[in-house]
Amino acid sequence: MPISVERRAGRANCLALIALLAAWGTAQAAGAAQAAGTAQAAGTAQAAGTAQAAGAAQAAGTAQAAGAAPPDAPDGGEALYRAHCASCHEGGVARAPHRVTFEMLGARAVYTALTEGVMRVQAQALSDAQRLRLAQHLGGNALAENVHSAVLRCDAPADRGGPSFAPSGLRGWGFTLENTRFQRRAGLSAQDVPRLQLKWAFAFPGATRARSQPTLANDTVFVGSQSGHVYALDLHSGCARWIFQAEREVRSSPVISTGSAGEAPAVYFGDFAATVYKLDARGGALLWKRRVGEHPAATITGSPRVYDGAVYVPLSSTEWASAADPQYPCCSFRGAVVALSAHRGQILWKTHSI
Repeated sequence: MPISVERRAGRANCLALIALLAAWGTAQAAGAAQAAGTAQAAGTAQAAGTAQAAGAAQAAGTAQAAGAAPPDAPDGGEALYRAHCASCHEGGVARAPHRVTFEMLGARAVYTALTEGVMRVQAQALSDAQRLRLAQHLGGNALAENVHSAVLRCDAPADRGGPSFAPSGLRGWGFTLENTRFQRRAGLSAQDVPRLQLKWAFAFPGATRARSQPTLANDTVFVGSQSGHVYALDLHSGCARWIFQAEREVRSSPVISTGSAGEAPAVYFGDFAATVYKLDARGGALLWKRRVGEHPAATITGSPRVYDGAVYVPLSSTEWASAADPQYPCCSFRGAVVALSAHRGQILWKTHSI
């Protein structure tokens, strides 16, 4: 159940009270040391003050050494939220998620939105330290996520079935060039459905949404994630054969090319910053990447298509979020389709829909 605004505000007040008591305890101890005029008392006060300050910092979820401010301080997380976010995220903008959702999203997702995602225009007046404080305050956790250690890795070699991938009906979103989304060889009948049982499940580390549709080829499930990691999961066990880190969130479905003479099977996908990637499907090595949107709000949420040596990529934008800022000169983005060479990644042509 999402934590309510009232509970979050109550917790912030408790943390602020702890910090105030810690500061009061430090001052009292320092005063006692000065009155006694002894080095021993001064040392006791210093030790007590250090312990109290460390306790307050731990309770607040940040380190005093890093220069963190209490949530209600002028430069604290709550004050930053009230000054820069509340007018939109408490009902002011219909499409803006309400504050109660931020703790479900987590600090990393909030920080990414502020620095690289849909909120980067609104947050450009903040320093990186302020963005970090704001993200950790709203997300309710610190930015310390090791994705690789949180995922079960496969012991077997990644290359199963030889150098050439077997054909599959699930090599991309829509299944066919006509986007029929129909699987002719599903391998299931209506009578089989009640007998289906869960074989394995995969939890995306640090994520609260999964917008990348999985693609199947060569007994491997390829899927992107909110954190920008692309996973190649073993179809039979769910372990990760390899993990690749893209620069931004991956919302599109990976597309698989089974390879031709002299070329390895490849994975193509786009990220939230309008960059297209080509990876070796067997081990996850980067073969090339190309940014295809020159507009600062350009993004890729649609899935690419590979046909006859070319990769076709649809472009959209995040101007719907940028336009919430009254100072933003909306709107200048034009939708587009870009064609790239599947082999080397150079742009062949681009056509705009507007």
